[in-house]
Amino acid sequence: MSNVKSYFSNIKFHIIEEIEKANFSICIAVAWFTDVEIFNLLVEKASLGIKVEILIVDDEINANSEINYESLFENGGKV
Repeated sequence: MSNVKSYFSNIKFHIIEEIEKANFSICIAVAWFTDVEIFNLLVEKASLGIKVEILIVDDEINANSEINYESLFENGGKV
């Protein structure tokens, strides 16, 4: 059985903490992904051979964000 936790404060800290723990795969499904720091950490994880997949909405918010999705593709990740 998996361990499920809910966070209502310091959410970004907890997300980063969990990403840093990942050793095999990371799968994220969110409507909008605009945090460059978290994205760069995912690119780093992908460059280490960890499977990284992000599922987001194809809309203006994601298309106009500062995130360079190509960098994830270049390191073996998927969006």
